[in-house]
Amino acid sequence: MDGTFNKERHGEEKQLSFDEFIVHADKFTLFFAGIPREHAMGDIYRSQLVYKDCFAAESEFEKLVSELQNYDQAHDLRKLVARKNKGEVIGPEDEQVLQKLYEAYGMMRRYAKHDRELFGE
Repeated sequence: MDGTFNKERHGEEKQLSFDEFIVHADKFTLFFAGIPREHAMGDIYRSQLVYKDCFAAESEFEKLVSELQNYDQAHDLRKLVARKNKGEVIGPEDEQVLQKLYEAYGMMRRYAKHDRELFGE
């Protein structure tokens, strides 16, 4: 998409709320899979045009990616999302990480035709 916002969103999907997003966020975390855990899947997700377009166009996205990958390497984003979806109480630092993940979703969805591109559906 050459780094431009996707103005042809089918049905003009509304951005999911944070709570709606978390329910679907499991595979979205793979965009930020770090080394060594799930590195090959991370590479596959990061090769998608929606990720590349967002990375090229959004100046804050690179920093966000780095923070999320660092967290994933140390703690595993997918497990954090699973804990949140199970209703487990998580600490304020982990809540901040989930907010950053949601922020990344908000940026990336501007370059996707459908949200399902972001959730591996």
